[in-house]
This record gives sequence, C-alpha cells and structure tokens, in this order.
Amino acid sequence: MGASTPFGTELDSLADVTTFGIAPAIIVNTISLAVMPASYAWWSQVITFGLIFAICAVLRLARYNIESGTADKNIFSGLPSPAAAGCVVSAVLIAQGDYAWVDTVASWFVGLPFLGDEVAQVKARFLAVFLLVPGLLMVSTVPFIHVSNRYLSGKKSFTILVLAVLLLVLIWHEPRLMLFICFNGYMLAGLVLWARTRLWGGKPTDGPATAGTGVYVARGSSASVTDVPNASGKND
Repeated sequence: MGASTPFGTELDSLADVTTFGIAPAIIVNTISLAVMPASYAWWSQVITFGLIFAICAVLRLARYNIESGTADKNIFSGLPSPAAAGCVVSAVLIAQGDYAWVDTVASWFVGLPFLGDEVAQVKARFLAVFLLVPGLLMVSTVPFIHVSNRYLSGKKSFTILVLAVLLLVLIWHEPRLMLFICFNGYMLAGLVLWARTRLWGGKPTDGPATAGTGVYVARGSSASVTDVPNASGKND
C-alpha cells in the first residue's frame, strides 16, 4: 500500500523477533537437546547459544528501527535478521537431510572432547555453536548489500531476469542445498566485502547507484536522504 505507521512498525518488529530470532533458536535447541547426553553442561551451553542468538536479533531490530530513516538504503549495517535466520535454518535442513558427505564430515569429529560420541551429537553441537556466527554478525557493523534495493528494484536487464529464473529453478530442484548456499553465501560475501574494505580501502557501495533507491548523503554537519521510495525501508 506504500503506507506505514509507528504501530505497524513496532508490530512488524515483534513478528520479526519471533520469526527470525526466537524460532531458529528453538529449532536448534530442540534438535540439540534431543540427542545430547543428559548432563547439565550440555543443556546450559545449548540454551546459552540460543539465548545469545535471540537477544542479538532483538538488538538488531531495535537498532534498525532507529537508523532506518538515515541509513544508506543500499547497505545494511550488520547482517539482516531474515538472512541470519535463513543461515541457521538452512544449516538445520542440511544437517537433517540425507547427505552422505555431511555424515562423513561429522564422523571425523566423533569422539573428540565436547563434540559427542555419535554423528547426530556432533552435528547438533556444530549447529548450536553456529548460532553464534550469524547472531553476532547481526549486531556488528559489517556492511551487507541490500539485494532487493540494489539489484532488483527499478528496470533491469533481461540477463538478470534469466539469472533469477535459473536460481529459482535450482532452488526448486535442490531446495536444502541451494538455500544453504544462498543464505550462507550472502553472509560470507558480506564478510569478504568487509575484509576487502579494511585491507584495500574503498566502499562497499562503490559503483553506479540503483534507480529508485535512497542514498544517504552527509555533508559537514548536515545529512539528508535523497530519492527514498519507502521511508520504512522494511525487509530487515
């Protein structure tokens, strides 16, 4: 509808916290506690990792609500909460899928301290620890590209349309693997861009601006937002 209200913004954030923060943590905790030994140490560690992820999602969304009116619409500061949840859930789908190579890799770690004596325990342990990676990236200042604003809004070439259709076909054909590659590849790409800017300089937004997207411009002590089609900038 192209409209927004403060009430709608807060309600949307509450839904995002539940969907992208609490739900992934509960999924990983449920899987982990089902195969972990009945010991307090395992239980407390798994619960702690889940709480850290959920709290990071809350902090991420609170910061986004504050900064959404002034931030660059082509870049997220920190990993977006939907992408963080996608990284976790896609990793769960891979761990629970029928992939021989996953079980083979997990078997290499069987018997090591703190990892468990069964393949299922090793996979659950890695999932629990993995929660910390996207969780902490949500509250970081690592820049991540806003894919829809930068690459999908406005008029696009026929090549982009073909690539988008090809990607959808691949996801339909192999959803577990492709979702894992897409979400975690996005997270890895953000880390690579951040490392590149820290080592060689430059900006993650270098290049032509996308038509119809907002660009944050700061000059001296004043700042302004130009060409912003949707002030809420939601999708985080």
